[in-house]
Amino acid sequence: MNNFIGIDIGASFIKGALFDLKDFKVKKIVKYPSPTSEIKGKNLNAVRFEVNCDLYEKRVRKIIDEILKIKRKIDGIVFCTQMHGMVLVDDDLRQITPFIGWQDDRLHEIAKINKTWLDLLNQKLKKVNLSNTGIKYRSGLMGSTLFWLSENGILKKNKKATALFLGDYIAAKLTNGKKLAHPTNACGAGLFDTKNNVWDGKILKALNIDKSYLPEVVPTGSIVGYFGKNEKKIPVFVSTGDLQTAILGSQTGLGKEKDFCINIGTGSQVSFISKDFIVGNYDIRSYFDNTYLNTITFIPGGRALNTVIGLVEEIGDKIFGKRNIDVWEKMEKLISKKIDSEGMIADVSYYKNSITRGEGGSFTNILEKNLTAENMLFSALEGMVNNYWIAYKRMENSNRKYRITCAGGLVRKLERMRFLLEKKFGRKISLAKYEEETLAGLFIFSLICSGKFSTVKNASCFLQKNNLKF
Repeated sequence: MNNFIGIDIGASFIKGALFDLKDFKVKKIVKYPSPTSEIKGKNLNAVRFEVNCDLYEKRVRKIIDEILKIKRKIDGIVFCTQMHGMVLVDDDLRQITPFIGWQDDRLHEIAKINKTWLDLLNQKLKKVNLSNTGIKYRSGLMGSTLFWLSENGILKKNKKATALFLGDYIAAKLTNGKKLAHPTNACGAGLFDTKNNVWDGKILKALNIDKSYLPEVVPTGSIVGYFGKNEKKIPVFVSTGDLQTAILGSQTGLGKEKDFCINIGTGSQVSFISKDFIVGNYDIRSYFDNTYLNTITFIPGGRALNTVIGLVEEIGDKIFGKRNIDVWEKMEKLISKKIDSEGMIADVSYYKNSITRGEGGSFTNILEKNLTAENMLFSALEGMVNNYWIAYKRMENSNRKYRITCAGGLVRKLERMRFLLEKKFGRKISLAKYEEETLAGLFIFSLICSGKFSTVKNASCFLQKNNLKF
């Protein structure tokens, strides 16, 4: 088994690749934008995020078809998927709901006078110990959405329904296969006992959600079903969480020392792998080989920086009539030699996040001499880096200087961000070995699913010693 297809179903893009396990090569990468939709909620303050799953499925099938034109003999297909969100399906895998994504905000709609659905959910869980879930409840989780569906009578009308994560829905649709989930996705539902690797019966009872609505949780390498193409049945494996897959592909956590990973993309996360389930001021997600990923997510990243750059683009367009200018490239040149923002301070909390808990950023300490475009851009980078430092200190209270690895396209693109990270953390920052770290993580899963390795760590260490060629 030497040829696999890996597919990453992300929030921005759906990306597929052809893996040659024998020669250690990623031979072809195909990507398409992910479908998106925003629907205003009843009170117009909460945004609902719903997408017809057929749109995802069609793009995944298109990617598979394009790769099969290059290589007809494929031995397996592996997936990772955006965490959180869900689709409710019937026994025949027909959609009862569309995909309700992690961006969905319906739990902030008013349910009763002065009470949101999230208020009612928290009220029902008031006497339940949630610590073993490893996460805090918010809108957009599978558990939150199932609660809303239950309270609005939709579950009662569909007693044989099953909630699936997006990647597992597509895997099942491709194969007419089983309704499964991997712990790296189940742990983000808010209904999962992450410490003991089971659905949490007490939480389900409190929210009046029957366990029959949930998929079976299975280990890495479990087969969902078989995809029929070119007169050959290709095994399709259970999908994994995209955060854990990216961390895996970044090649962090393979040594004995604690190893922090700062992943900087559209959003950002600060994470480290732990053998023990220790509750702290962070989320705990299931990882691989009976380990856990301690992480702080929803840290402002590229989305926040795009807000600042969007202002610059709008000024160019509306004031000077300048369009189609690569502002990112201009920005890089503008700040390429800067070492500080001359006192200007940026708070990049332009949306809800896990650092400031607020929603509303600012530029402060603005003086006549420092109000320049380069200082605004540079101070935004400083604000982002300061958030990563806050997250790191929240997770690590000692003065030990642990290794820091950075992953994600933004940190590779911006040299000044790497400069600021090293300045703030007081040590050398390493870049992840592979620019496409999520695809590298999927390559490791392919090694497991092919039977070449029995543990994820052994496969990861093998990849560490043998360069993966893109």
